[in-house]
Formats: sequence, structure tokens, C-alpha cells
Amino acid sequence: MQAGVLRHRVTISTLTETSDGKGSYGEAETPVAIREPAEVMPLSGRELERARQIDPRLSLRVVLRHRRGVAVRQQVVYHDPRGGDRVLEIGSVMDPDERGVLLELLCKERV
Repeated sequence: MQAGVLRHRVTISTLTETSDGKGSYGEAETPVAIREPAEVMPLSGRELERARQIDPRLSLRVVLRHRRGVAVRQQVVYHDPRGGDRVLEIGSVMDPDERGVLLELLCKERV
């Protein structure tokens, strides 16, 4: 994959439940990858139709270089160049060529 294709930046993190010691719980983010180069694109056509069979809310595809430790129960923060960050939940993790070169994540945007 050419480096110019991976023009966006994403941070992948794991949400863990933490206790404050007083009986209430909250979520804490543990980063897995910070500001990794990626390609973020909306799904369309057959890709969208196939993704909606997994989860009807999946609408974005994130492609990045392969890295271990990326799983479905994690989130992606897309650092949008037009301003602001968008939080995406990972719905599916695939290695499209099964060569350990790329990861393809199907995501839904957290509102």
C-alpha cells in the first residue's frame, strides 16, 4: 500500500471500566495506537450492503497497516482534518489479504 493513501490519522483505544472507590464506575481509555496513518471512507454499494448484514449501523471503513491487539470491543478516534474528532466503534476487524499487511475495520459512528 502506498503511503499517500493513508492520509488520515486515527487513535485506537480500549475502553476499560474503572472504579472510583466509592461504588460508582466509569470508563477509561487505554490507547493501543496513537495517531496512526489510516484511510477512512464511507461505505457504499455492495460493501455497505454486506456490512449491514453484520450490523445495520456500520457505515465507515478504516484501513490501516496491520498491528496486533486490534479487536471488536475497541474504539477508533478519527482526527478529522476538517476540525473535531469523531469517535467510531469497531464492528468488524478483517485482514483482507491474510498476509498480515493491512487491517480493515468496519465501524459505526458513536453519537
